[in-house]
Amino acid sequence: MPSRTKPAGKATKRSPRASPGSSVTSKSPRGDGRYRQQLAALQRTDLLILHDWGVTPMTDQNRRDHLELQGDRYDTRTTQLTSQPPTSSCHDYIDDPTLADAILDRFIHNAHHLNLNGDSLKKTRTPLTNTPQTSHP
Repeated sequence: MPSRTKPAGKATKRSPRASPGSSVTSKSPRGDGRYRQQLAALQRTDLLILHDWGVTPMTDQNRRDHLELQGDRYDTRTTQLTSQPPTSSCHDYIDDPTLADAILDRFIHNAHHLNLNGDSLKKTRTPLTNTPQTSHP
């Protein structure tokens, strides 16, 4: 998936991470002001990392949250997206053609794409030592 970058200037603020199954903002209650506070904090963050994007289905609220967040961050802040599914399947994951075009427009334009191939490092490491496995002939 793409990684949006801008030139490094000053030190970055701590980077929030969103993991599979969690929307960036949709779990916050909207009536008490915490949603707006959380959204504002994410919009001010210099580097936002969306980890394993595209693993779980998006709800309508997830789509709208991502559109609002990325619309405010576009060309001002860096968003890093990591994803198992290829970029070509994003429309299927987002599952709304209009919102998919708008969300992907903010992620794809001016983005750096790094497509990695091969087995996961998790498969090549032993579970207890986290060291590379050696093959015995």
